[in-house]
Amino acid sequence: MKRLNRETDRLAQGENTEPIPILNEQDEIGELTKIFNQMSASIIGQKKNLQLNNEALQMQSEELLAQQEELHTQQEELEEALNVTLQNEQHLKYRNELTETLAARETFTAYEMVVEKLVAITHAEFGAIIFYDRDHLEQVFSFGITETAIEKITMPGSIVERANLLRRITQSDKQVALDHPLPHPYYIFEAAIPVLDADSGEILACIYLARYKMQFEAGELEDMMSFARQISLSLLRMRMFDEMQVEKEKTTSLIHSIREAMMYIENNKVLANHALLNLFDYSQYNDDKQNIRGLISLDVEDELLVRRIDQKEKFNNFMDKVYSNTIPHEDIQITLNDGAKVVTIYAEEVRYHASLKGIMLVLKDVTHEVGV
Repeated sequence: MKRLNRETDRLAQGENTEPIPILNEQDEIGELTKIFNQMSASIIGQKKNLQLNNEALQMQSEELLAQQEELHTQQEELEEALNVTLQNEQHLKYRNELTETLAARETFTAYEMVVEKLVAITHAEFGAIIFYDRDHLEQVFSFGITETAIEKITMPGSIVERANLLRRITQSDKQVALDHPLPHPYYIFEAAIPVLDADSGEILACIYLARYKMQFEAGELEDMMSFARQISLSLLRMRMFDEMQVEKEKTTSLIHSIREAMMYIENNKVLANHALLNLFDYSQYNDDKQNIRGLISLDVEDELLVRRIDQKEKFNNFMDKVYSNTIPHEDIQITLNDGAKVVTIYAEEVRYHASLKGIMLVLKDVTHEVGV
């Protein structure tokens, strides 16, 4: 009986018990012992099942936690990948905008946007493009930088001057002055990328970029070198265009200074000099002809001009040959204003690289020579 009480107490306290031998199944103690053993076995079995269930639940909980952590990691990776994709899209957009700007023939003012895009692509704080003309500073376009800072980066001994002298990318990092408002010192990282004429090695410009976070990486500098080459081509194209404009103005001025009347025909477009207007007394342009910088666009079939020609059919046949690029080899002679003026006309080919570009007509007033 004592053992039964002891084992009952242990069972009540949640401890495992051992089966109690039954001495006599017929008496009351034997019956109680039998019931106790059955109850103890049942409780112990349920306890084991609960432990197994708890272990299974624990494992499931750990698996769920691991899955949640994995999902969280995947979400972070997806968010990071999305941010990288968005940055790449923005980067590509800026690159395309820069390429389009540099591919077009623009004035220097277009470089204000170019500097801003270069700063954005490299995540720089500020930047500038310094342009040179025969090694002399010509113009500076900047973004986020003061005039004082521009003077510092272009002065002798600056990173820009070193990059120009070395003809290669130059980087530097330096601690910013200690009188700044931050509680700790910080550094500025600079990069200067020279823009060179690939043929002559002449310095055309220099890209300057600066930021506080970190040095410029190799990939970023390769991008900048690519843009430097595009800028070089853009500047050379602009220079060539300007030189062509100067040559065109010189040629136009020369043609206007010739006393003989001249007409140039190309693709059925007719250009004339001042002497031709004077020859035909063509007053439509007389009032403002001194303000005309280029050759004068002329409508040969204009009634005001053609009606001054006495031999209209002869002149029109001559012009038909010219318009068809059949060069008349013989001069023609016509009179103007009922014989008041005698004019000879002859044609010359204008060729470029052996290809016919146009036809030049020279109209010479020979009135005094023929004694009219």
